[in-house]
Amino acid sequence: MPNREMTPANWAIKGELFLNCSCDVFCPCVVSLGAHLPTEGHCHAWMGIVIDEGHFEGEDLAGLNVGLLVDIPGRMGEGNWKVAAYVD
Repeated sequence: MPNREMTPANWAIKGELFLNCSCDVFCPCVVSLGAHLPTEGHCHAWMGIVIDEGHFEGEDLAGLNVGLLVDIPGRMGEGNWKVAAYVD
């Protein structure tokens, strides 16, 4: 497979994030900026995002609401997330 150089997308959002996870205390992954493992070794979370202002590659995102169900097998930054997204 040829090596393709990726160009970062032009995007920004401003709004509110609502988050709840399966950890014993408030999400240690978020508080530690990804340095700590979830308290159970994995994370099951739901998130709600209310976008007041935003764009993605020129498309207006203002007024969108997004719900996420998330399964993270370890540290957030290590990837391999499974996500179900619901866009209003």
